[in-house]
Amino acid sequence: MAGFGLITAILLFIFTNWYFAGPFETYEGLRSEALKAVWILALCSIVVGLNGVLAGALMGYEEFGVLAISNAISNSVIVLFPLATAYLYSIEISYLIASALLARSLGAALLTINVWRKFFKHRLAKFSHEELKPLLGFGLWVMVSSLIGPLMLFVDRFVIGAYLGALAVAAYAIPYQIASRTLLVPVAITQALYPRFAAEDGALAKARCAEFAVFVGQFFALISIVLICLAEPLLRLWLGDLLDPRSVLVAQVLMIGFWANAIAFVPFAYLQARGNPGFTAILHTLELPVFLTLLWAFGTSFGLTGFAIAFSARCIIDCAALMQKSSILWSMQTAKLGVTAVFLSASFLVGTLSDSFVTMLVWTALLFVGVFAAMLFQMPAGLRVTIRSLAWARRFG
Repeated sequence: MAGFGLITAILLFIFTNWYFAGPFETYEGLRSEALKAVWILALCSIVVGLNGVLAGALMGYEEFGVLAISNAISNSVIVLFPLATAYLYSIEISYLIASALLARSLGAALLTINVWRKFFKHRLAKFSHEELKPLLGFGLWVMVSSLIGPLMLFVDRFVIGAYLGALAVAAYAIPYQIASRTLLVPVAITQALYPRFAAEDGALAKARCAEFAVFVGQFFALISIVLICLAEPLLRLWLGDLLDPRSVLVAQVLMIGFWANAIAFVPFAYLQARGNPGFTAILHTLELPVFLTLLWAFGTSFGLTGFAIAFSARCIIDCAALMQKSSILWSMQTAKLGVTAVFLSASFLVGTLSDSFVTMLVWTALLFVGVFAAMLFQMPAGLRVTIRSLAWARRFG
């Protein structure tokens, strides 16, 4: 993975150097700052790749406590290090990205220590020709998804920067980053599910996939409803007069896409854990030109909001395709998501049409309670028993 990361770093350096030197619309001072930072940005891909391997090794042994502590420290310092750098030393992009790279490296070091304790403390590492071929076959498909998937998460901002300029990127990126942070819960759930999907009987794994797709969809809808209905007051509370009015509608549209994306994590993990990474890799490869077409079509027609629509449309297509391949799209279990989708649509209408903060707040509470009640009422019996057992175990230690 370090070798693949190095190749990715070289390609990333070439692309970003070309992009910031040419298509990116901004003033020369920012352009020169960005060009100074591209090599540091490229190095980040190596650390991120190693982080994935180390975290995956710990996930395979269900060492989620160790992983959670390491992630908590890493996710904290990746915010604090750039903040401290900006406050104490410099706000130049190169220094901020370097401090973020240092934070990621610290996270990788923590994971390395725990992997060494778990795997190598009392044994020597041995190279195995027998395991190399199947690992490479599986890993190459996973690598395709790992390269194209993140590319689709960032390509919209590159297109916005080239088409609308740096200010539009900021107006889009601020709500995008907030929305993306809400995925921590579904990501944590699917990380725990992955080894179970790999080890269980096929029918049991498929049933678990359907159950948790519904659970994640309903749970994430609770977060989505609040952020969609109250997007304008929350963003204004944070940014004040610096708020770009375009960011509000962008945030509301993006949350629809992130809701679909949260659900998609479950069938994505299921397919890869059941030994079918080829489908996810091919799907992402086919999605990329479709996504670029959507960005052009909606972006040129509706401006910044159009780019958000393209993102959400791509997420919905991706989710439907993964659920179809997992044979859960038309199941009785996942049909329950239709009720959640209605509540989510209602929250979008409230957030976009209501001018009164009190009205927004009342509707937010009503929709939140409605989704929560549906989640409790529709929760599968097996999942309900699991949650109760965890609650009792936590209570009595």
